[in-house]
Amino acid sequence: MMKTALGTLLCLLALLAAPAHAAEGLDSPRSLDSVSQEPGSFVLGLNVGDNWKDHARTFARIDAKVQGYLDFVARGPINKVNPQKKPVRVDFVLAHQPDAKARKFLEEKRKQLAAKSIGYKMVVPPDAKPSYAG
Repeated sequence: MMKTALGTLLCLLALLAAPAHAAEGLDSPRSLDSVSQEPGSFVLGLNVGDNWKDHARTFARIDAKVQGYLDFVARGPINKVNPQKKPVRVDFVLAHQPDAKARKFLEEKRKQLAAKSIGYKMVVPPDAKPSYAG
């Protein structure tokens, strides 16, 4: 019963966090793309669909999204869905392989999150497209 209630609460939170008209990912900097739990952590998914062609634009969009996630954790809404206070991790799910410049930027995001005791994981699916940065 508890798992079902928690799952329902997580789904409701995700729906409330993202307006129906907004696309997930970097187009919706004030919404959570996904929330889930693992045995030892509470995971916030952040979808990066950009192809790294325009680094400045993509980096600014990621910065805005990360700030929204930091606000969610710092202001306390996460405590409603993570009452056990499991460690929080942000998974960056990339649609395109990051180039060297993008990897350096993502390492800075890892350090920014670590400074707030938030974990980081970069997820590059096997079918991720190559970077289009030139």
